Amino acid sequence: MRYTWPHLLPLLILASCTTGTSRPSAPESGPELNGIPVKKMLVERLPDLNTPRSMHAICEVGGELVVFGGTTTGFTSTRTAEYYAMGQWHQIPMLYNHPSGFATELASGEILLGGGCNEDFGIGQSWGVERYLPAKHRFESLPILDRKRACPTAAELPDGSIVVSGNWYADDDIGLFQPGGLFEQLKASAVQRSFPYIFPTATDNAIIFGAQDPRGAPCDPVVDRLRGDSFTVPLFDEYRPMTLPSGFFSPRQYCIGDPDAGDYSYLIPVLRDSTEVRLALLRGEEFSLLETDRPIPTPAELQQGDFQTGFAFFVDRSARRAWLYQSDLPGCSFVRIEYGPALEGGKASLTVYRTEPLYSGLQTAYLLSDGRFFLAGGGPAGKEMNFLPVKATALLTPEDLAVAPLRSGRQTGLLALLVLAVAGILAWALSRPRKAPQEQPSASERAEQELIDKVAALMEKEQLFRRQSLKILDVAQRLGTNVTYISSCINNLHGGTFNDFVNRYRVRYVQQWLLEHPDKKVTEAVEESGFSSEASFFRNFKTLTGQAPSEWLAAQKENGTAS
Repeated sequence: MRYTWPHLLPLLILASCTTGTSRPSAPESGPELNGIPVKKMLVERLPDLNTPRSMHAICEVGGELVVFGGTTTGFTSTRTAEYYAMGQWHQIPMLYNHPSGFATELASGEILLGGGCNEDFGIGQSWGVERYLPAKHRFESLPILDRKRACPTAAELPDGSIVVSGNWYADDDIGLFQPGGLFEQLKASAVQRSFPYIFPTATDNAIIFGAQDPRGAPCDPVVDRLRGDSFTVPLFDEYRPMTLPSGFFSPRQYCIGDPDAGDYSYLIPVLRDSTEVRLALLRGEEFSLLETDRPIPTPAELQQGDFQTGFAFFVDRSARRAWLYQSDLPGCSFVRIEYGPALEGGKASLTVYRTEPLYSGLQTAYLLSDGRFFLAGGGPAGKEMNFLPVKATALLTPEDLAVAPLRSGRQTGLLALLVLAVAGILAWALSRPRKAPQEQPSASERAEQELIDKVAALMEKEQLFRRQSLKILDVAQRLGTNVTYISSCINNLHGGTFNDFVNRYRVRYVQQWLLEHPDKKVTEAVEESGFSSEASFFRNFKTLTGQAPSEWLAAQKENGTAS
């Protein structure tokens, strides 16, 4: 993603003038771990979040740090997000709950979020999908998922479609969303998974595989193709993919190739019996091992504390290096892998980085575009992890990859003033004439989002859409509002009428019914779904899916979704 100067200014200021913290100086030399140099990861405290969070997603988008959803104190869901600007966190409402849902980056620069637990304590699955608009600091709803999901993964293909797969304590399949359409059940999964890896292998194709099933047990590492038959990987007979962590996932985090040029190459961490960690090189659909100059430390060898709570993997393609991250409270460790030489017949070199003890429970990590790491939220070790999440946030900088000279005390204040002055001049010189910055969502916009959420809850929990006589007045009376306001909110956020909104749910109901009863006539489901006539059903089904029901069902049978 490319950033303009106005986008980079918040991070430029943040890098130099975060208050209240002095960074430790870099040591002249450090110890080794199994012959690998060990260096310091320098920690810079940022202001606390407004809401303690766990099971959340974090990323950098539009030049800002953003934290999405999750659970908060008492293991209850929070329907809020926060972005960092002007030295503080700003909290904004989301449309749906997404603890243990998916969050992925789109080519547009927006963030797509969906699924997740629909009850407190990490229980159940949900339908809702929304996208975050960073320029407006608000969320827009999208068509619901093909099935209720928790612990799913989603990824955008080069053609703009979205692949989604994975579930928790419920059936899994492979779904697909085409721009302007609906999420469809494309095909059955060869094996059931939670938090699978999804990597594009062509403009309109991808592979899906994983480490665990929907109950957290190891799963068969069969690889699904989005389009085509599943296959097995000999490498996976010995090495298994490491479990994908919850939160933000983007194929870009693993990509070492250039998809724009047709090079779909990735690195993924694999594990053999907890005794050997390697990186698997994926080129298209071919898997092999990346050679390193020394063995990559195992989780047990990296561990500094008494409790391992997190793992993540990141590729910095421009620097030709990858990072393995491990949170082992109270600190965390990183392994830097310089993979460039290994792609040219040599071996990748390794460096270990460690922090001092961090703020209690801080663990969720993300690699920023400038080479630093952003950590936000998490929970203390042990049984309290989910019930007592933390607000802490921090920036971590490798001591030998610092993005700016490290100073403290009075020098820090002078540097901050200088950077602010330069940033102000650059902003004035490079940005005018420009429109006024987008304001935060107004009270009326937040109210619209809350109302739509209540309408959706009536449809999803009580299935009001199945009432043939359902009118917008019925919903208005249930919610204590008026018809005009509901109609306006639906049009603003969904771009259609109340009937369009309700008919999406009815079509989805019929689709699910057809998959469960493929040998029955579709007309049997029309009345149950709430459509007033067969003509209305066929017209709306064709409008929303682009196919007649018989064509749609035939496609599902061909793909293996319906039996």
